[in-house]
Amino acid sequence: MDPARRRQGIGSVLIRAAEERFAKLGAFRADAMVLHENVLAHHAWGSAGYAPQPQWARWVKPLS
Repeated sequence: MDPARRRQGIGSVLIRAAEERFAKLGAFRADAMVLHENVLAHHAWGSAGYAPQPQWARWVKPLS
């Protein structure tokens, strides 16, 4: 995000809109994949009520 646009509530509005959409579609939980090194994102997601779950890890397989 453009540093000049930070701390204006844009991310919070987008997260809330996504959560409302998920709930309307019947979802009971929302997940966010956040890199360990992305400290700015940690603050944003934490402020929105999300918390890391250390018992989970992401498994991936590159497709060729």
